Amino acid sequence: MKDKKIWLMNHYATQMYHDKAGRHYWFAEKLIERQNDVTVFCANTFLNSEEVIDTGGKLYIKNESSEKVPFVFVKTRVGHGNGMARVRNMYSFYKNVVKAGKCYAKEAGKPDVIVASSVHPLTLVAGIRLSKKFKIPCICEVRDLWPEAIFAFGKVPEKSVIGRALKLGEHWIYKKSDALIFTKEGGLSS
Repeated sequence: MKDKKIWLMNHYATQMYHDKAGRHYWFAEKLIERQNDVTVFCANTFLNSEEVIDTGGKLYIKNESSEKVPFVFVKTRVGHGNGMARVRNMYSFYKNVVKAGKCYAKEAGKPDVIVASSVHPLTLVAGIRLSKKFKIPCICEVRDLWPEAIFAFGKVPEKSVIGRALKLGEHWIYKKSDALIFTKEGGLSS
């Protein structure tokens, strides 16, 4: 890809901004070196921390410094652990990144492609929703095996109503994505 406007969406890339390192930070650097216009969308919160990047009450802010990799920080609820606070954190990122993407496109122009990366599937759903609105491709990067991890740890039975709903959601993502990236060999489920 050359001369493309690319949005990378990763809920937890906030730490990558802080560290100037990590998978999507380095991916963005390489794409920028190849003359692409790349922006990373992430939460304004840090995973399992009270630390936040202040959005000044706005839905999102863009880092205004002379950083090599531009970031958009989306206002998100703080969430710790693996309980309901984290679920609310995930949902607030999903809801707000969709809104922020629509607003940001009015300011900076719509992207040519969205690469949505999971730690949780709602980021993928957000990327797909925005891509359909903009009539552009969405590449979904599956890094964590949802919902298999939930089933494996006994959090939700696979045959339960919630388990079946999660499986339907997973299949919806695979069908609606324009392309899939799996970081684990053999990650595609049936």
